[in-house]
Amino acid sequence: MRTLIASALLSVAAAFIIPAPEAQAGPGFLVCPSGVTGVATLQTSCAFADNVRTAYFSQDPPVVLAYSPVTRAAYFMYCVSGIRANFFDGSSRIAAKCYGGDNAEVVVW
Repeated sequence: MRTLIASALLSVAAAFIIPAPEAQAGPGFLVCPSGVTGVATLQTSCAFADNVRTAYFSQDPPVVLAYSPVTRAAYFMYCVSGIRANFFDGSSRIAAKCYGGDNAEVVVW
């Protein structure tokens, strides 16, 4: 039973990215199914994270406006670029961390 629980925890942990200490981007992010965004808070949906990414690359950061299909509301997000997101597989990407809305935290790359 303990092995099964440990295995499940490792599988969940593998889906998180951990920023480098200098990134100051928080303790970790769940990588969304799109593979180009991550969320750091449970109240942040991947659908919203993907919309933040679209807004980040189509608007004029650092402040972008993104729509949440879950809450059916638009939120302003403040984005900081140049964050290094380190993944458990040893790879890393330069990303942007966006926060705002209703305590949302999103990483986009």
